Amino acid sequence: MHLLSCQEEDLQSLASLFLGLTYLKESFQISSDERESCYKLAHFYFGQAGRTDRFFQEKNRLITHLKNESKSLFVNDEYTDWAITFTQLLHEWGATPALDEIAEALVPRLLQKENMALCRSIQEKFQGTRFHHVLSEQLVNTISSALKRGESLDFQLVHANITSLAPTLLSSRLAALISDEIYTAINHDGDSLSHTRTYLNFWKALESNEERQVELVKKLMTHSEYLWQKDGQEKKGTRLMEIALGLAEKREKDRMLKKMEGFFVGLYRQAEKTNMVRRLSLIYDTLDHFAIGAKELVSPTLVANHLADAQYLLKTHNYASARTHAEWILKLDTKNQEALRLLGISAYHLGEYTHALATLKGLTNLDDYARKALILSKVFSSQEQDRHLAKIDDSDCFDENE
Repeated sequence: MHLLSCQEEDLQSLASLFLGLTYLKESFQISSDERESCYKLAHFYFGQAGRTDRFFQEKNRLITHLKNESKSLFVNDEYTDWAITFTQLLHEWGATPALDEIAEALVPRLLQKENMALCRSIQEKFQGTRFHHVLSEQLVNTISSALKRGESLDFQLVHANITSLAPTLLSSRLAALISDEIYTAINHDGDSLSHTRTYLNFWKALESNEERQVELVKKLMTHSEYLWQKDGQEKKGTRLMEIALGLAEKREKDRMLKKMEGFFVGLYRQAEKTNMVRRLSLIYDTLDHFAIGAKELVSPTLVANHLADAQYLLKTHNYASARTHAEWILKLDTKNQEALRLLGISAYHLGEYTHALATLKGLTNLDDYARKALILSKVFSSQEQDRHLAKIDDSDCFDENE
């Protein structure tokens, strides 16, 4: 009797598997409106089949069908509940390879579209299971690879999904990943650091540990100082300082600004000793931008020295450098008439006629040299606007010793 009972149970399980598969296959061939009833019947009969391992081959075929259908249903917002239901069934049957494959297929969807409701459902139904762990790991690994390749991600979308899927675990791990990759992002980013700012906004949303927040801000400030030591990286360094100040707590900002002032004053003194006017100008602008200690660096002696340098550079026909020096002097003394004169004449010789005209018009007294430059700048500027600049020989208009 026991043998007959076992055989009867096996037949019932086999029949349930067969009926469940029949309804599942039928759902492939009917309209979406009618599909719901097939899914209900398929799930009912699969549940009746239980966990028996007697029909290994049959169950394996069924697992393949369920896996493929679940992957398909996860893409369709209308049937995600059924995708979760069938995935739960696979979990009950211990279909590990199929579950891993479903998790892998889910990752791109969670990076391309906001699915907070789906992520919450997965978290509620599968938390603590292998499926939840594998999905979380694959999601982190995919994001990590994208960060290392410098690919753009919709961080707001990603943040919404991961905090619904595994709030604590994924947030802390991704925050650590971003803090590791941020310097690569900075090095490859433009002067505006737009990509870096996106990374850091994402990091700030993820990282809740105050000590790690303070530590990253310190590292960003150190890196910004490193950028300022490299020629051509000053703008990026300044932008990174702005970002670090934006991330810092209010009580830290005053201390950071004080340290920045000391750093820039030191750089300024170095540039002053070597007469690096471009560098001096950049440092001065940055100090002024952060409203820290710029005016204290200006002295009448400094202005006089740079004015003499600019006059010499103009006399030796080094017009680009003369212009740079004149622009620098005008930052220190905006109404300096000699600096305006030197800037206007240099701009004229560099073919910047509109700029030269506007600058020379600001002079209260014109010497012969400046007057000639003003007249010719007016002529050439007018012809430029009419798009027919004449080839005029002005070599005799200026005395070489003027």
